[in-house]
Amino acid sequence: MTLDEIKILVSVEAVQNSLDSQLFETLTYDSPHKVPTAIDKAAAWAYSKLIQGKAQNNTFNNDELSLLTEAMCKMAIYELYSLCEFEGSAEEKRKDAYVIINALLGMQSDEQSVKRTAKISVSKDANQSFNPYHPSIRR
Repeated sequence: MTLDEIKILVSVEAVQNSLDSQLFETLTYDSPHKVPTAIDKAAAWAYSKLIQGKAQNNTFNNDELSLLTEAMCKMAIYELYSLCEFEGSAEEKRKDAYVIINALLGMQSDEQSVKRTAKISVSKDANQSFNPYHPSIRR
């Protein structure tokens, strides 16, 4: 699946129909280019997720394409909010988009896949070892 093929999965009308009409007008007021820009950003996100999941060459059935479309629509809405600098208001849309696409690709959520580990390096003096937690060390 190419980026251009992914872009056509979500239309301006789909984004508009997913939002309350007054909210859509507020987010797009006097800026008709915002929705196509948000869709392009959502498509780039989806394509990068497909690459990450090594699924960019997969053939998706209609149900899978519907899930991909739903994830992209939610991400496009998040991007639309972001273009208006209101991304905090759409955080749930972003999270939903990640849940859907990760489920489609059989991937862990981003929060689960990142494991943070702390590493402490300790240097040794020729005569003694250094222990920053030893009570004899005063700062």
